[in-house]
Amino acid sequence: MGQPFPLVQTLASLAVLALAVAGLMIFPRHNVKALSNGNDRRLITKYKISMKKPVIDLTKQGGDLFRLKVEKSTSQKMNGAVIEVRRGPATLLFKITYAGKPFLVEADFREGTINEIK
Repeated sequence: MGQPFPLVQTLASLAVLALAVAGLMIFPRHNVKALSNGNDRRLITKYKISMKKPVIDLTKQGGDLFRLKVEKSTSQKMNGAVIEVRRGPATLLFKITYAGKPFLVEADFREGTINEIK
């Protein structure tokens, strides 16, 4: 007679793997980082953008100058998409151009400008 233990262990491993995959699908992955644009460039927050919702809302963040970093894979998928960046009543727009690396922009709400960083 065979031992049932390896079968039980295999089924338990598959159940854990299935739960891990389901967890990745449930929790949204953030693909944009908002950084302070001072000397330290610390991470302020993360956002999730998509073709259906191409909006980054910085209203709750302090300061007027931000650096936004769009992940490489997201910039490739959203190449040519226009992204809206909001802070209170002000809105700035930028267009993602994929260049084989993460896409960086600097948003200045005092001046009302947004520029790509190459």
